[in-house]
Amino acid sequence: MRFRHPAWGEPTATWPYRDADGRLMGFAGRFEFETDGRPDKDVLPLTYCDIGKGKRAWRAKSIPAPRPLYRLPDLVAGSEAPVLIVEGEKTADAAAMLFADMAVTTPMGGGKAPHLTDWSPLEGRPVTVWPDHDDPGADFAARVAALAMEAGAASVRIVPVPAGFPPKWDLADDPPEGADLFALLADAAPWDPPADEDDAPPADEPQRPGFATYDTRTPYGRPGLYFHGFGKGDPPPPTDTWICSPIWADAMTEGADGRDHGLLLRFADPKGREKTWAAPISLLAGDGSDLRRELLDQGVRIDIQAGRTLLPRWIMSRFPEREVMAATRTGWLSDRSAYIMTDRTIGDAEAVWQGTDAPGTGTVGALDGWKTEVAARAVGNPLAILALSAAFAGPLLARLHRQGAGLHFVGDSSTGKSTLLDMAASAWGHPRKFGRSWRTTSNGLEAVAAARNDGLLILDEISECDPREVGAVVYALGNGAGKTRATRTGGARPVHRWRVVALSSGERSIAASMAEGNRAQKAGQSARLLDIRCDGRTHGVFDVLHGLPDGRTMADTLKTATEDHHGHAAPAFIEALLNDAQDHGALLADLRAEPGFAAGAELEGRAASMLALIAMAGELACDYGVVSWPDNASLDAATLAFRLWKEGRTEGRPEDEQILDAVRAFLDRHGDTRFSQVSETDTIQTRERAGWWRDDHQGQRTYLFTSDALKEAVAGHDLTRALDGLDRAGWIVDRDQGKRSKKIRVPGRPVNVYAIRPEG
Repeated sequence: MRFRHPAWGEPTATWPYRDADGRLMGFAGRFEFETDGRPDKDVLPLTYCDIGKGKRAWRAKSIPAPRPLYRLPDLVAGSEAPVLIVEGEKTADAAAMLFADMAVTTPMGGGKAPHLTDWSPLEGRPVTVWPDHDDPGADFAARVAALAMEAGAASVRIVPVPAGFPPKWDLADDPPEGADLFALLADAAPWDPPADEDDAPPADEPQRPGFATYDTRTPYGRPGLYFHGFGKGDPPPPTDTWICSPIWADAMTEGADGRDHGLLLRFADPKGREKTWAAPISLLAGDGSDLRRELLDQGVRIDIQAGRTLLPRWIMSRFPEREVMAATRTGWLSDRSAYIMTDRTIGDAEAVWQGTDAPGTGTVGALDGWKTEVAARAVGNPLAILALSAAFAGPLLARLHRQGAGLHFVGDSSTGKSTLLDMAASAWGHPRKFGRSWRTTSNGLEAVAAARNDGLLILDEISECDPREVGAVVYALGNGAGKTRATRTGGARPVHRWRVVALSSGERSIAASMAEGNRAQKAGQSARLLDIRCDGRTHGVFDVLHGLPDGRTMADTLKTATEDHHGHAAPAFIEALLNDAQDHGALLADLRAEPGFAAGAELEGRAASMLALIAMAGELACDYGVVSWPDNASLDAATLAFRLWKEGRTEGRPEDEQILDAVRAFLDRHGDTRFSQVSETDTIQTRERAGWWRDDHQGQRTYLFTSDALKEAVAGHDLTRALDGLDRAGWIVDRDQGKRSKKIRVPGRPVNVYAIRPEG
């Protein structure tokens, strides 16, 4: 078994789980690490499972329930032996050495979810439970005893661990001096199950100590979650402490990789609107204020004092039987069976968004109202049709294996550019709260883009962004992955990943905005976020006013309409897409072949493909009945945008593009055969060597061209002119002082090379 955790490395110990016939089902793996500078550990389930694209590998994922007991083949083989149940595989192995005449076992995950284990092998057998010496151990023993009795065990006893034993002691530890473990086992007391309902306290008397949630007024006060306990005195008086407004835990949540554990909470806000929220358990780290803050923000009323201590205790005591997959980013699940939104899941999968609420999501009005008041007013206005088509393109990216797309509407102030963004945003949520400002950094954008994965990202008014950051933001949008960062313990934090269609606006183009910060636009940036000029339309960004007197009134009317009806169109599109079995790749190829997308250089081809994708999204929205536009309206809008983009490329240098394309094509043909990794000791012979390569710590590859190889790559262009173009594009990433070349050492000699890293 080969498995390496991304943060904790390889397991320090593993324990196999097998079925009754001895077939391997998976492992429990122990991982040791540090938390806030202190040693820590965790035991994760490991299974060999499907990871997509026909591949299988070991992953931190549980064996499907019902799970086998640990050491099950031995348990079955020794069918006459009494059974001893402990908590944890290490403890089970130690107990098996101590009590050789017993069949020792434990459930996978210990006390986390024993109800997901198959306890049927205990039928008809005497069972003893030996708990760890702490409160969770006592709880584990009681739960396992009940499960064993339900499975038909002949008898169940629990070993009373003496109070003088060290805290958290278990059978894997050395016993205290003078302790007789065999005598303790013999003294195990029969398990006393909870009283039957007929013998339970009266209905108006709660179980003490314990928690209870009431959704109507009670003898103890207002509705809510209570802790029923005892105060000080002799005898101790009962106490009833109100913790918060009514709340229930409906399911346990867990990410696909065995991390991101949480609870699916259900509650109502002060207006009586029922809500659910998948709360990450990690929010309880520290003083738990992050979890309380989110509940308060969603409308839960929490007692200031009791909420600090009793609310975390209630959460940690909840183990509902239902299990739900936790998704920590929006968009498609890996098998594309369902689409995760922050307020719903579209599809059949039992999965929920787990994280804080994303601003701007939710619905108001109706889809029919949106179609009539918003989408219908796009007819005759190609830029509006383009913006709405782009709003539907995000869910298509994964199906077409595309990383992203983006449009930047450029034009004078008060022409209606922001109205185009409002129209697009209204397909997903609130027209202005759903969007974001350009006032961000490439680092700050990561969490925002991940929360809009496989969807739409709105960035309004580029002038609010630091000009020095514009280029980095554009690249971050297209790359689809954030930076790798270290945890406090030196491990790697999970990297934000996304696929988005971005819509942006501003009075300046991307190149002009970058120039203000003394940054030159690189070739790849111009094809990641396409500048679409909005000047020259009849009424600002509009051509047809649909009976309204002017463009300002048209914009105001649309802003009101998007406030009144939003959040319906994108979910309707996704639901239809889930049931659409046609070949979307072939459909995109047909649209890309339209004469209006005829392209010359490579960057033009990339722009044409991006706009063909947006055209396809609009045409599908028509087919699905989400919008009602004339035939080919989206295609016509996208081909117009392609023409506007090409006409607006005044900053480009055609010869530069040819040089960049030539170098890129040379590397496509020879990057794997005529280059080798640079090393002072490597003596591998490379035929017709063009140079060497080296990777940085982020895996980005730099090619070290010899002068002759670079001349070959840019044949037809003067070498000095080619170096000018490569330099302007930012492709020369390393050089000696005052030069464009870099002297390196290779076996037997120094050599001057050109350090080139292709972009875009």
